[in-house]
Amino acid sequence: MASYSENAKSRPDINIEDLPDDIGGLNYDDHVDDEEQIMEDIEKQLNEAMYNTTNYYAIFNLPRTCSAEEIKEAYKRLCRTFHPDKHTDPQKRQLAQERFQKIGTAYEVLSDPQKRLIYDAYGEKALTMPWTVGPLLKTPEQLRDEYERLARQKREEQIENLIQTKTALQMHVDGRALFLGPEYGTLAQRMANVNLARLAMKHSYQTQLTNNLQVTMNSTLIAQNGRGGGNLGPTFRHTVSPQLVLEYGCTLLNTFVGSFKAFYQPTSDSFVNVKSTAASLWKPPTTSIVMGRSIAKNMTGFMSYNTGDWRLGPWGSGMKLRSNSALSVGVASNTEEREFQTELQVGILDTHISGQYKRKMTSRTHLVVSGSVGNQSGIAADIGAEHRVIAKTKLGASVSLGLPAGIGLRFSISRLGQSLAIPVVVSPELRPLTLLAAVAVPASLWLLTNEFIISPWRTKRLNR
Repeated sequence: MASYSENAKSRPDINIEDLPDDIGGLNYDDHVDDEEQIMEDIEKQLNEAMYNTTNYYAIFNLPRTCSAEEIKEAYKRLCRTFHPDKHTDPQKRQLAQERFQKIGTAYEVLSDPQKRLIYDAYGEKALTMPWTVGPLLKTPEQLRDEYERLARQKREEQIENLIQTKTALQMHVDGRALFLGPEYGTLAQRMANVNLARLAMKHSYQTQLTNNLQVTMNSTLIAQNGRGGGNLGPTFRHTVSPQLVLEYGCTLLNTFVGSFKAFYQPTSDSFVNVKSTAASLWKPPTTSIVMGRSIAKNMTGFMSYNTGDWRLGPWGSGMKLRSNSALSVGVASNTEEREFQTELQVGILDTHISGQYKRKMTSRTHLVVSGSVGNQSGIAADIGAEHRVIAKTKLGASVSLGLPAGIGLRFSISRLGQSLAIPVVVSPELRPLTLLAAVAVPASLWLLTNEFIISPWRTKRLNR
C-alpha cells in the first residue's frame, strides 16, 4: 500500500512544491539553530489534537457538524505543517510521517460521505466491515440494519473458525415394520417395532502446530446389535510446497491401521493423489492412485487404480485377501448451476457404472439425483434435495430404490462442521404402495414443517 505522503503527492489539490516553508509558525531557513524548539512546537501542536486518539474530528479540531469544505481546508493546513517531504532531518521526518498518516486516515474517512456516515453512526471499528450495500445506503436506519447484519455474519465466521471440530453421527433405523400392512398390527404396535439397528459416530479436532504442519485427532465409535467398538488416532498434514501435501495417520487402540496420503499438483490443471492403508505390518498395504486433468472448461477427467489386498512372496502369505483390485475412469464437471460426475469401474469381482447429478433449483435448494448399475450392487437409484435453512445450516432428504436393496429413506442436517444422518430401511422389496408412502409421508412432513415452523422462524429472525 502506498504511504500517505505518496497519496498526498498524487492529489491535485496538494502540491508539494507549493507548500510554504513556514512550519508550525517557524521558518527553517531563518531559524536553523532552533530545531529543538521546532520539534517541541510540532509535538505540542499535534498532541493537543491527535496524539493517541481515533477521534477524526479532533485531529482537525472541528465539530461533527462541520462541512466538507471546512474538512478540506483543515486537511490542507495540517499537510503544510506535517508533510514528511518538508523535513530533511531523519528524526523530524519520521515524527512527521507518523502524524501525517493519522491526518491522511482521518481525511480519507471524513471526505467520503458514505464512510463519514458509517463512522458517525458506529465509530472506527465499523469501517472494517465489508459494506457490500455501499452507495445504496441512504438513511441511518438502513445503515444500522446493514451494520447489524454484517456484525452477525462476522460473529458466525469467528465462531466457525474457533470451533475446529467436526462430528458426524449416523443413526441407521430399521423402519420396515412401520410400512407393513394393518394385518401386522396397529400403527402404534408397528411403531414400537422400529429400532435403531446401527449407530456410528466420527469426531475430529484440528489444530495448527506450525505454518506447514497441522494435526487432527480422530475418534470413531460403532455400535451394532448390542456390540460396539471404537478407535482413536492422530493424522498429521504436512504442506511441503504449494504443489505437494503429505498426510500420515494411525490408530492407537484395538486394531492397528496406518495410512499415508499424498496430494500432488504438478500443473494448475492436473493432479495426482495417492492413498495407502495398512491394516497389519504382516500384509502389504492397500494402495489407490488417482490421476486427473482438466479436459475442458469446468470439466475434469480422472482415472484411478486400486490394488486391493495383495501378497509379495512371504509378505502377506497366510493372510486373507478381503478386497480385489479395480480400475476406473470418470468425468466430473462443476459450475454454479449444476454438478455432475460419472464413473465406470472394472474389477475382478465388482464392475459397475455410476453417476450423480446436482442442480441448483433456487438460491436455497439443490436437487440431487444419483444411480448405479453393477454386478454386485445391482440396480440402485437415489433422488433427494438439500435445503439451506439459514447460513451454515442445511437440511437434506432423499429416497433410494434398488434391486435387491429395496426402499430406503435418508434424512440429514449439518451446521458448522457438525452433521447428523438418519438412514431408514423402509422395505426390502419394491412395493408401489410402500414407495408412495415412503415419498408422500416425508414430503408432507417437510412441507408442513417448512410452512409452519421454519418459514415463520426465519421471518422472525430476519425481522429481529
